[in-house]
Amino acid sequence: MKRQIGNAESAHFTSDIGLKKGDLNTAVALFFAFFVALQPAGAALGRKYGMVAWVPTCMLLWGLSTMLHVWVKERWQLYTLRIVIGCLEGMVIRPVYCLDGR
Repeated sequence: MKRQIGNAESAHFTSDIGLKKGDLNTAVALFFAFFVALQPAGAALGRKYGMVAWVPTCMLLWGLSTMLHVWVKERWQLYTLRIVIGCLEGMVIRPVYCLDGR
């Protein structure tokens, strides 16, 4: 996910919405903190609710969250979206790998 936001920055994402480059670094750090921290919880929830329901639900919410970047105008909005996306990706990555038996 870092690559996509990096691509957005190369197209002047932060300057277009009036943020500093440091704000983008903080947003990326928040993403990874929640991504890593919530992987075990995602695996447990995936087992509890079943992969057929869990993964598509997370992916739908993930898609909606990524689309909301269009309306980001403030630092807190970017941080909130990156946290939500980190949570959703973290809760899906581990359960999908568990399907392969790893």
